[in-house]
Parts: sequence; C-alpha cells; structure tokens
Amino acid sequence: MNIFHNLGTIDIVYQCFKPRPLTYYRKNGRYKLSMKYQLYILALAGLALLLSGCPANSTLSDAEVETKAIFIAHSLDSADIQTFRTWSHVPRGQAGIWYRNSGDSSLYQAVYIAQAESTELYIMGQEEFNKDFSSALPLDTSQWRIIFTKASGGKLKITGTNQQGQDVLVANSVNQASIFPKEDPFDQFQKLTDLKNDLGFFGVYYYEDLGGKIEFQLSAEHVLTYIPDVNKIEPPFRQVWISNFEKGKWIKENWNLRKLDKPLDGA
Repeated sequence: MNIFHNLGTIDIVYQCFKPRPLTYYRKNGRYKLSMKYQLYILALAGLALLLSGCPANSTLSDAEVETKAIFIAHSLDSADIQTFRTWSHVPRGQAGIWYRNSGDSSLYQAVYIAQAESTELYIMGQEEFNKDFSSALPLDTSQWRIIFTKASGGKLKITGTNQQGQDVLVANSVNQASIFPKEDPFDQFQKLTDLKNDLGFFGVYYYEDLGGKIEFQLSAEHVLTYIPDVNKIEPPFRQVWISNFEKGKWIKENWNLRKLDKPLDGA
C-alpha cells in the first residue's frame, strides 16, 4: 500500500490495471516488453489523463484543516473504522480508485463514476469481486477489466477488455438482479463515495503492518492518522512513527494530525 504516496499518476494506474504476467522478449542483448503490453501502456496513459491530478485542496488554512480533522475523528464509529480497513481510496481525478484491502494486499480495484444518465463501475480483479458481491457473471480470464454500465432505467451493459486491449461486449440490457442477485455493488460504491464526500477527505490508506493505522489525506500537506495502539507498530518502525506523531497534534485519543514537510507526490 505504500506505493500510493510514491508513484506518479501513470505508475499508479499501471500498477492497478496492468495484466499479469508481463511478457518480455530478448533482442540485441536486452529484454523488451512485448508489443501487446506496450499497447496497454498507451491505453493506460490515456486513462491516466482522465484520472490525473489530485484534488487535494492545499489552499485550506491549518485551522480549517484542524476543524475538518476534529469533525472526522468525532464522526467515525467502529463500523466506519472497519470500513476503512476494508477499503482504501487513491485520489486521482474526480473519481479516484477504490482498493479492496486484505491486510496489506489488494484483492481488486474499482473506479466508480456516477453521472446523471448512467453509472459506470470499472473492475480490475473480477474473481475476487465476484466473490464479494456474489456475481453470477462467469469469470473470463482473457479479460483483465470488466466495465458495468448502469443506465437510468436500471439495465446493465457489460463490457470486457481483453489481453489485446480491445473492449468486447459481454452483455447488453440485462437486469441487474440477474448478475447481482444478492449484493448490489453500485449501492456499495455509492455509499463509500458518499461517506468520503461527507467527511471531506481525498484519500484514505490502511497499513496493517504499521499497527493497523489508517491515514486520511485532508490536503496536499495534511494527514490525519487513526492509530489503535502505537505500541503495536513493529520495531524498528515504532520509534520512527512516534517521532512523526510528535511533530503533529493529538486531537483525540488515537487520532493524530500532522503537517508534512513537503506536499504529497502528485498533489
């Protein structure tokens, strides 16, 4: 999960959406990426432009950020905390990318875009997504991305992106209940988006290996951290994070607000 703060837009999108395994060939003593994966990079560069730019508002004053941090710390209950152990969010563009967490790993990624006439849900990692939402859509390993487009009338259009980067129509004008008879992913991602917007943060990241801390990105320079117990951070990282927290301010038990020395990468 530490890639969130260290990679640029292209790198983040590529890490999210890249097909696996990568295929290389040897030419003139060097290993080169095969042509079909070069096409992936070109396609992802276009998607990166769509998602580019972190919306973190660096114009907020320190006092305004602290007010927001206090609001978040006093608004979240244990169920909300569990939500952000399960879901992380990378702030890229208007939509951002949702990560389904499993410890420090990501099971799949999703981009959710709600518009007036339709809602789009991009899924990278269909197998685990199918398990989460009891999807009746058969798994097709030739497709590395699935796009669900929900029209205003409720019908679904399903498109897959194959290993050559081509979009292939899977189904059109089907009832949502026939694909998701038990769980509604559109409802889930709308609730996540609403919670994020209501609280007013831009990104949220879960670090199980660092004491289970959850970081909320409030601006390009401000991070609010929920840490259940500093002593659960494994040495030698514990003292590093104790020092980091000492640079900030404890606004509530287990909640620390700090201003970074420099803005987050890409913000």
